[in-house]
Amino acid sequence: ISKFMMDHLYDVVHIDEKWFNMYKGVARYCFAPDEGLPYRSTSNVRYIGKVKLLVAIARPQF
Repeated sequence: ISKFMMDHLYDVVHIDEKWFNMYKGVARYCFAPDEGLPYRSTSNVRYIGKVKLLVAIARPQF
């Protein structure tokens, strides 16, 4: 029978990545009564730029 032992995770790095679209879907604006809505445009509807976010989390090594 083996005993289950928990690893202390002192030497483990967790890596995660996520893609985000470059346009902001929800935006909040404050306008004066005589101002219009802002104009949002993209160069091509089929190509909306993307940004990849890569994050690494680890225990401090000191």
